[in-house]
Amino acid sequence: MNRLIPVIGVTLALAGCATVERSSLLGAGMGGSLGLGIGAAVEKSVGSALIGLAVGATIGAGVGFLAHRHNEKNEALAKISAATGSPEKEPLLAEPEVRRVWVPEKLDGGSRYEEGHWIWVIEKPSRWRQP
Repeated sequence: MNRLIPVIGVTLALAGCATVERSSLLGAGMGGSLGLGIGAAVEKSVGSALIGLAVGATIGAGVGFLAHRHNEKNEALAKISAATGSPEKEPLLAEPEVRRVWVPEKLDGGSRYEEGHWIWVIEKPSRWRQP
């Protein structure tokens, strides 16, 4: 199991190829070879190895496809960010200053009881600030 994690990481890292087809094929190849090895290790039969190959290739192709789409979205967002200016120059919102006050329980004339509770008071509201 400890060897499985680096292989999945390599699959995700290499799945960002130039085209969807290459990413999916690379993922299917890596997942299939991993599934073949796991299937053969679980049970020493051709059927088990082929099932592992099929499952691994299917999962690997899906991971390759999704990783490629994720990379495309990140590249598109980077282009938009570059065109509109860097996000570091956008103003940030400062946290408001809030004070918490405990209001003790009180009896009002013997017929009304108010349980103790917290109230929050905004001391200073949020403000825009430079990064």
